Amino acid sequence: RRYYTLLKLSFDTTNIYKIYETPVSQVYRFVIPQVPTPIPQQAIQKAELDFPCPTCQRKYRLQVNFVKDVPLEPGNILFPEDNTFICPSCNTRNDLTPIRIQVESQLKKKII
Repeated sequence: RRYYTLLKLSFDTTNIYKIYETPVSQVYRFVIPQVPTPIPQQAIQKAELDFPCPTCQRKYRLQVNFVKDVPLEPGNILFPEDNTFICPSCNTRNDLTPIRIQVESQLKKKII
């Protein structure tokens, strides 16, 4: 019973998922968590977002700038300062505030 309890504790409290045991040795298999590589914050000057209009389903590419005087890429539309995107095709007003909040929280930079 003691051996079972020790094994259960090993599996429950560590990242060990498999144990091989022989009379003279033990081999442990660990789960190694995948850690995403951080993006250097100084290198980010702009981001491009694909935005489909909910009304007419036309797709637009919005450019989000994090520093001043970044040139607008051909075919992109600048992210609106008031967070309201007016679709050029159907003139629908779209509130982009949730997208602004998500981008700023993920990249930890303010949109200019």
